[in-house]
Amino acid sequence: MTDLRTMRRLANDLAQFADIDLVSGEDGPARGARFLIGRTIAGLHFRIAVDRGLDIADLDYRGQPLGWHSPTGLTAPGLHGTDGEGGLSFLRGFSGFLVTCGWDHYGPAREGPADHHRYALRERQDYPLHGRAHAVPARLLSYGVETEGEPVIRIRGRLRQFSLFAEGYDVIRTITIPVFEPKVTLEDQVTHIGRNRSPHRVLYHVNLAYPLVDDGTTIDGVPADPHMPTPMPPLSDDEVERFKCIPRSEWADTITVGQAAEKGGLSLAITMDSPHFTHLVQWWNRFPGANMIGIEPASAMMPGLASEGDFHPDAWMEPGESRTYRLVFDMGGGA
Repeated sequence: MTDLRTMRRLANDLAQFADIDLVSGEDGPARGARFLIGRTIAGLHFRIAVDRGLDIADLDYRGQPLGWHSPTGLTAPGLHGTDGEGGLSFLRGFSGFLVTCGWDHYGPAREGPADHHRYALRERQDYPLHGRAHAVPARLLSYGVETEGEPVIRIRGRLRQFSLFAEGYDVIRTITIPVFEPKVTLEDQVTHIGRNRSPHRVLYHVNLAYPLVDDGTTIDGVPADPHMPTPMPPLSDDEVERFKCIPRSEWADTITVGQAAEKGGLSLAITMDSPHFTHLVQWWNRFPGANMIGIEPASAMMPGLASEGDFHPDAWMEPGESRTYRLVFDMGGGA
């Protein structure tokens, strides 16, 4: 680590080591949306979607993108409501390295009784695909380069998913990026501020793509599966979308996705640091034109499909209850 005194001796402006700026989209579907864009001397470049759940839209290491983008682009959240198209409008703006799904629901769009809200006018509750968290704009509390102690870029924001006489979640999200290490820590302090207990499910949809995901890429820390083989074989037109939900006892605290050495050796280690992570969803889309995977820690089992009938939540938070979720993304193992 380089201390502040040394940094000032080496450079006239600390922006030589790290900086961060708040900008807004001016064209296309992202017009009007806020982004925090920054970089560090350790080789990281990032873009945080302030108006889309304060999610990490882009994470690049030494010029190589780690995340996935769909043709939808990073849309402004007001462009598509979360409840449209029978709860499937999530797919109109699904893109980026990290998309938070929650805070009351993740998984297939469902509907069910709303007795738990104890409100006479709300007899039924809609749960859109992957919830509403991804479309909540953040109130920025602070952002910038901090030089006391270890130099870091730190971002703090408040997110509230709240409906009167329904769910109420207050989330303080902190993203910390060391100036001299290729690492990102994301921590969410989630507090239930509603009057009655509410369903609580969260899934961190980490989406990885080329060049990290390529022929020969390996995934360490998850059970072997012949339908999701590693090292990864060549892309195939016969491949289809696959996913599975893995219980906590079957995956490691740290999962590492590594590019083949002959292709550069780029790697990403994802550490899931919370007792509230009880499941992991592994998503697989290795066919031409997609070539991406998902490593997705979750707080509960994925719900079934709508064809199963009414949805009855089985994971809850009580009024005043708080939980902390923490993820660490570390690129220091390769390239």
